[in-house]
Amino acid sequence: MRKVITACAVPVLLLAAACGTKDHADSSATTTVVTKTVTATAPAPTSAAPTTTATQPPPVATLPSQYVGKWPGHTRQLNLNSDGTGSLSVFSGAMNGTVWDVTWTGSGSGIAVTLVRKTKVVGDGAPLYYPGQVLTGALSSQDGGQVVTLAGVTYCDDTAGRAGICGA
Repeated sequence: MRKVITACAVPVLLLAAACGTKDHADSSATTTVVTKTVTATAPAPTSAAPTTTATQPPPVATLPSQYVGKWPGHTRQLNLNSDGTGSLSVFSGAMNGTVWDVTWTGSGSGIAVTLVRKTKVVGDGAPLYYPGQVLTGALSSQDGGQVVTLAGVTYCDDTAGRAGICGA
């Protein structure tokens, strides 16, 4: 960046008179312009520029596809969607039960299901579970079908269900 500073001298009228004569010296006006160019420079940095690092989002957990689907049982059902959401329905008889929204992910060789919120309570509900609770489980083969055992409770595919593995 260049700055130009201009200084001007004020015209000065000089009168000179000769002593004892009628003649006066000639008067004249003078203008003086002084120009000085100043170049500004940026000061040198006093410290190094801060280091920035790009952060990566946490890796997305892999959802084991063999768990996706509907897993019924007598008075209960586990529904697991491919996007990591689902629902869990648990009843004590036909008149008391709770339906939950859940999220789920792979966990070791099994799954972890987190109870998010109650979406429906029938009668006295099923007080077994609470929001934020994590239920872990695994898949196994029984009587030619597939069974998800989640916190000690079984949920069956159609084949295992027909074999009576998951109740009446």
